[in-house]
Amino acid sequence: KNSLEVERHLKGMETLNQLFEYIVTQYNKPDHLVYRGKDDKYYNISTHEFKERVLDFAIGFKELGVKPETKTILLSENRPEWHVVDFACHLLGVVVVPIFPTLIPEQIQYIIENSESEFVIVSNSMQADKIFQIRDQIGKVKKIIAMDEEAVTGEVISFDEIRKKGREQENSEFFKQAVQLVKPESLATIIYTSGTTGTPKGVMLSHSNFVSNFLACSEALDIVSSDKGLSFLPLSHAFERTVDYVYFYRGATIVYSSSLENVGEDLMNCTPNIMASVPRFFEKVKAKIEAKVEEGSVLKQKLFNWALKVGKEKSENKFAGKSDGFFLALKYAVADKLVLSKIRQRTGGNIRFFISGGAPLSAEVARFFFSVGLAMLEGYGLTETSPVISVDRLERPKPGSVGKVLPCIEMKVADDGEILVKGDSVMQGYYNMPAETAEVMINGWFHTGDIGKIDEEGYLSITDRKKQLIVTSGGKKVAPQAIEKAVEDSRYIEQVVLIGDKRNFISALIVPDFEALKIYADKKSLKINSENNQEFVTAQEIVDLIQKEVDEQQKHFSNYERIRKFKLLSEPFTIENGKLTPTMKVKRKVVLEENKEIIEKMYQT
Repeated sequence: KNSLEVERHLKGMETLNQLFEYIVTQYNKPDHLVYRGKDDKYYNISTHEFKERVLDFAIGFKELGVKPETKTILLSENRPEWHVVDFACHLLGVVVVPIFPTLIPEQIQYIIENSESEFVIVSNSMQADKIFQIRDQIGKVKKIIAMDEEAVTGEVISFDEIRKKGREQENSEFFKQAVQLVKPESLATIIYTSGTTGTPKGVMLSHSNFVSNFLACSEALDIVSSDKGLSFLPLSHAFERTVDYVYFYRGATIVYSSSLENVGEDLMNCTPNIMASVPRFFEKVKAKIEAKVEEGSVLKQKLFNWALKVGKEKSENKFAGKSDGFFLALKYAVADKLVLSKIRQRTGGNIRFFISGGAPLSAEVARFFFSVGLAMLEGYGLTETSPVISVDRLERPKPGSVGKVLPCIEMKVADDGEILVKGDSVMQGYYNMPAETAEVMINGWFHTGDIGKIDEEGYLSITDRKKQLIVTSGGKKVAPQAIEKAVEDSRYIEQVVLIGDKRNFISALIVPDFEALKIYADKKSLKINSENNQEFVTAQEIVDLIQKEVDEQQKHFSNYERIRKFKLLSEPFTIENGKLTPTMKVKRKVVLEENKEIIEKMYQT
């Protein structure tokens, strides 16, 4: 049925305008969108109201002089207005340029100038302030629009004022004409890469790029109209944006969570069925659960470990396609009642599955979630592929892999292990960067830069980034990603950056999990000031603990791949200190440059 549905809509639905038409004619939900107000209460937006908001804004925006192919910046956290602007712009043929709300003014300025954007839409006064700081440098910008009234000052136009202007226009034919305005190959958006290895590049994605991808994802993912999806990852991230298009297409309710601080409460209060996030989020959830268990009595720890073992047996049967048997089913019923169901309750108690993407997920983390009864589906892709290339299926997941390739994608593995793809969801190119486009688009194939392999069952596994492979002075090739992820599986270790290119052994910079260390220090009665991270990273007891954890986590790697020396850092890598990208990837060059003296000392002694 799903395959037939995808085939039908691949022929009949080719633009995001047609998706919008499908949503508002196919569904009539009183709670199509759910958001949290400033009073901490939750509010519903019906399908009909969403339609009216989109049309009002589109018509009002048109009155401001915006034209097809005009570039418009969208700088906002996740909220209903994000999608109102997105679909309104599509109806006008306007190109949406989304920006991560965590970016600083200088980074925003580059994107505005490079994309040649003429309009800027911001969410609140904090984002508006960033625009004001660079206002003199972005002279091409004609209008600034703010969603929140508090941000409306001076030249800033109110979002509601534009909607009001739209309602005042006599434009009964607008919707019908707008749906047909763009072509499948029309440019829908320019999404800027996070720039881990250099200058951010504007990825040009067409309407058909997105449509082919979300239709294929809809076939792969078991999402229905009765589901609720928590929209948590920034919508400026191609991953969350496409997942939300799937929610819209399937008629699922979208619950917006505007910040990391709200996620826990939103999960508990709104009880969503599905949520997509990056691996770092799931790693932190696992670490918190384990830390909570460690604080409990010996009896509670034994009960937890037993229940987890039973859950693991059950999940391993699922991976292998086997049935449980009577005794395992009985044990699991007890384990679930006493322990596992209580853990699931912390995520609202209603999750059918999580989706992990944006970076590699440790197989151990995935198995942990499956063991407690929370299905974890990992996907893989890049912004340049709209973005999903492959994703796990609920009926037969395989931790350690990123699932099977979507039907809209053709994939092959080059002789050097690099993954190459072509298909309807592959980008048009990088905006105003023909040379950079030519580097990755060769003979019709997009070169992902990722190293991977496909097993005998058709599951894809990613082993590393091609440019991040470490070649030691002895000529050994080391893939750092797998080692870093393995070491980060320790509850006492949060972040790891491997070093060793052109060196005679592998070393590492390690950021401990300070919350877990505080619990450990209390249990061991260590005399360490829990408010001072520097005391933790220099205490010999802590260094010895981390050494033991590193040795344990990397014992299955070859000798030349193992970390011989490491240095503990007192400051985590964050977006705010410039060491993480908005998609939570470590900026290796920045980290290595800032710690070059520490690194040199490790190789001198």
